[in-house]
Amino acid sequence: MTDEFATALRQVAQSLLDTGAASYALHAGGYAPPVRLLDTDGVPLSLERRFAKQPLILVFSRGPWCPVSRAELSELQDFLPALVHTGAGAAAITPQLVADNRATAEALGLNFPLLSDSRGRIARAFGLHYKLPTGVTALGHAEIGACLPAADRAGRSWLAMSARYVLSHTGIIEYSEVGPTPTRAPFTRLLRVLAG
Repeated sequence: MTDEFATALRQVAQSLLDTGAASYALHAGGYAPPVRLLDTDGVPLSLERRFAKQPLILVFSRGPWCPVSRAELSELQDFLPALVHTGAGAAAITPQLVADNRATAEALGLNFPLLSDSRGRIARAFGLHYKLPTGVTALGHAEIGACLPAADRAGRSWLAMSARYVLSHTGIIEYSEVGPTPTRAPFTRLLRVLAG
C-alpha cells in the first residue's frame, strides 16, 4: 500500500472517529441480521443454517490488500482450533468479489467461510458501511484495483468499518468490537466471552 493511499485511509478513519460512526453500528445486546452471501465457490451460504447450533465469531475484513486485515484473517485461522474446542465456529465477510475471496482463502490457507459482500448489503445491515471520498476511491482503484468494491455513479467506492462479533446460536450479539480501522487485538480474549 503506497504512503499516499495509506494517508488517505487514515484521514477517512479520523473522520469516522470524529463523527462517532461506530456508535451507529450493531453492538452487543441486539440481534444480528440474517447473513446469506456467496462463499469462495460462489455458492450461497446462510450463516444461520451453517452455525445453527453453535456460537460464531464473525469478522468484517477489508481484505488482504490491507496488511492489518490480512494478518487478522491469518490469526483467525490460527485461532480456529481453540474455537472448535469451545464448540464455536468462525466466518469472515469482505467487500471483495468471490474470485478475489477464493484467491485470498487459498493464499492464506483459510478453513473458515470467507463470504463476499461486494454490494455492501450485509455491511449496511450491521451499520458498518461507509462511502470513500472520490479521490480516495481513485487512489485505491489505481493501487489495488478490483479488491475495492465498484464505484457508484458519484465515483465513490465503499468499505466496512472493522468489526468482530460473537453471535449466539440464536443470533444474539454477545460481544462486539467496532472501529474505523482494523484491530490488532488478539482473538484469545474472545475465549472469555465464549466461556461466559
